[in-house]
Amino acid sequence: MKIKDLTKGNISKLIIMLSLPMLANGLLDMMYNVVDMFWIAKINSDAVASIGTAGFFIWAGFTIGQLISIGTQVKSSQEIGKEDFKKALLYQRTGLQLAFIIGVIYALMIFIFNKNLIGIFNIESAEVVKNARSYLYIVSMFIPFIFMNIIYASIYNSKGLSLIPLKISAVSIVINIILDPIFIFNFNLGVKGAGIATLIATGIQFTTYTIYTMRKEDIIHIGIFSKIDKKCVKEILKLGFPPFVFNFVHLIVAIVLTRIVSKFGAEAIAVQKVGSQMESISWGTAVALSVAVSSFTGQNVGAKKYRRVREGYNKTLLITLSISCVAFLAFVFLPEILLSPFFGKEPEVMLLGVSYFHILSIALLFQGVEIMTAGAFNGLGKTKPPAIISIIFNLLRIPLALYLSQENMLGLEGIWWAISISTIFKGTIMVVSYKFTERKLLRENNVV
Repeated sequence: MKIKDLTKGNISKLIIMLSLPMLANGLLDMMYNVVDMFWIAKINSDAVASIGTAGFFIWAGFTIGQLISIGTQVKSSQEIGKEDFKKALLYQRTGLQLAFIIGVIYALMIFIFNKNLIGIFNIESAEVVKNARSYLYIVSMFIPFIFMNIIYASIYNSKGLSLIPLKISAVSIVINIILDPIFIFNFNLGVKGAGIATLIATGIQFTTYTIYTMRKEDIIHIGIFSKIDKKCVKEILKLGFPPFVFNFVHLIVAIVLTRIVSKFGAEAIAVQKVGSQMESISWGTAVALSVAVSSFTGQNVGAKKYRRVREGYNKTLLITLSISCVAFLAFVFLPEILLSPFFGKEPEVMLLGVSYFHILSIALLFQGVEIMTAGAFNGLGKTKPPAIISIIFNLLRIPLALYLSQENMLGLEGIWWAISISTIFKGTIMVVSYKFTERKLLRENNVV
């Protein structure tokens, strides 16, 4: 099995080299999302609201996919650290089997309950609802591909080979960027065109992963449709369940917040959607570092190199804070420049967007730390603490947003403040909790 050994060598260099491809992938993904929103915004802000609403169910797909991917990556990286490559391959194959089964089930649910799902948001605009439903029908077709792609990426990341997912994802994103304007405008399909472009690109990504893996690996596809290993399923789901619950609660909270936002009109939903895409500059970086530190920690825990675990976290924390500071400064000083491609012709919407950026800016520093630290927890095989911390403070967003968004309080800005305040608390408590856990691990293994 081809792997990158993360138990030896310069820690900072390893973390950076492992996270750079994932960071580049995140930036490419962000670029696609921004370009996608740019073309959709050319239609109108209602179209942006439609994609934003339907997009919650793609997010839900990623959330369910993480139920499998986190456990697969952690178990695979730990077995690689122990040099038990046969067991690592078994976890990888089981992860793909689970992704296929659950992906098909979720796709069928979206297709069948399309109308009910969009109805959750209680949107008044009939045009927004119609376009959102059309987009969801198309989304249901590529959900299984998304699930499989997530697991493929986690497998290569667990082996320290993060450059492979970058290359494959880059091809898919470039294809999507090219196809978007063609289907949206040349074929005059509007929101449906954006969905079709994504369907084609996601299918190509899955096909590329499958062909590459069958040619280059000795794993996974041999017996992939054979009887699934129940013990591996149990261990993967046990590790993945706490992060899944956190992500699911986070999704539900986001849906509830969007319902609250919808009271302020489709323009407010559009601002929330575009603002969250801009936020992904910081969020995507933190996710890349989170996956990197998870693989690094997993391999070193498997190899019982606990001092490297501590050093790896500390150095990754500094890298995360440095990058988050850049995002913070961009949100504070450049909101008009970032928003003008989307709402340049709608000055009232621009003002809403600038307010969003300013209020969320400080939270970006804590958001990056929170996400990265959750990855370090996952690498230790302790997925419950970050899930519990995040669930508590995400749930608090709802009453806080309801209170602060009242007419006699802050209105729409109260929702943004609820998100920002809860993120600050999450990031702070996450770091403190991790340091206590890390200290206990080192003490139990007699590491000074």
